[in-house]
Amino acid sequence: MHSGRCFVLQAFQNNHSPYTEVEQYTARYPEIPAGSMKRVYNSNMAAVDDAIGVMRQTLTEQHKKFGNKTLIVFSQDNGGPAKMANNFPLCAASIQPFWL
Repeated sequence: MHSGRCFVLQAFQNNHSPYTEVEQYTARYPEIPAGSMKRVYNSNMAAVDDAIGVMRQTLTEQHKKFGNKTLIVFSQDNGGPAKMANNFPLCAASIQPFWL
């Protein structure tokens, strides 16, 4: 018997190497110097934000199927690369155990 339940996992790789720039998103941040990692990071997060917005809109349009029974969970990996990211208050960096 069909329970009417649905599970979707969307894994975004936008802010992992190789880092890429897409003009559609970097153009949103003219105040950040072109080619800087901050601009690349912000533009990649804008792409993630847009994709999540599309998923939410689709769920809203399909309210007869999903109604008020949808849970969206955001999660992240274990931090940025060592010496390039501030992972505070967590210890260590990506690819290292948490407790170092």
